[in-house]
Amino acid sequence: MPRAYDLVGDVTAPAEIFPRLDALAAMVDTLRERGLHDAADETAELLEEARAFAAAMQTRSCRLRRIWKAVEVASEPVRD
Repeated sequence: MPRAYDLVGDVTAPAEIFPRLDALAAMVDTLRERGLHDAADETAELLEEARAFAAAMQTRSCRLRRIWKAVEVASEPVRD
């Protein structure tokens, strides 16, 4: 059975990290268990930064969504 963190080793683009935040948290624990404390600390920092970024993007997109929608509606071609 695959471990929770098996998919994080294949991450090649920053956007691929966001669906795997729980797996990264599991990786932090595994790295600590194996004595890889520097890697665990850096992974924990990356995880914290990714969660903060995701929260900030969620907040901003919620604020802007109505404006974006209004512009899209106003920009639709006029039908005869």
